[in-house]
Amino acid sequence: MMCMSRQECQEAALPVLAREYLQKGEAYFMEEKKTPVIRVKNLYKIYQVGTNKVYALNGVDFTMYRGEFCAIVGPSGSGKSTLLNMLAGLEPSDGTVFHNGKTVEMPEPSRAMVYQTMALFPWMTVMDNVAFSQKVKKIPKKERAQIAQKFIDLVGLTGFEKSFPIQLSGGMKQRVGIARAYCS
Repeated sequence: MMCMSRQECQEAALPVLAREYLQKGEAYFMEEKKTPVIRVKNLYKIYQVGTNKVYALNGVDFTMYRGEFCAIVGPSGSGKSTLLNMLAGLEPSDGTVFHNGKTVEMPEPSRAMVYQTMALFPWMTVMDNVAFSQKVKKIPKKERAQIAQKFIDLVGLTGFEKSFPIQLSGGMKQRVGIARAYCS
């Protein structure tokens, strides 16, 4: 789904990208739409199961532009997670994956993955979960808190910085994961 107007974005209540759309305006996204953010060409993934070959992906091609939303649907074992792992650079592939014009060959800081299960540290607050990658990078505490706060605000969790995952709804936990991915 792609937001076509400010009203549609507000009605859909889409987090993060919708807010960015509302802040930057339609003209920004129409200009940005000219350059692909993700491009996949002739993507294959073949698993050997006994004597059988299983095609998780079989010649997948698509292009996504900034501001677009994409849903990947299919039955269990059809390659949805495999595709996402390839987009993140976590799994090698036959075919080519491009992110912002560069070939994806390995994980890098410009891409992050938000998993289906909330992989949050239960003993850490929202702030600490979001700032975790900054702590690993040895960013000073005050600076990492400022960086994390920006993404906590972006996903609409202002006021929950000191909350623990057990105190959050499922959707809020997912937003913590999204904020952490942005922060990394």
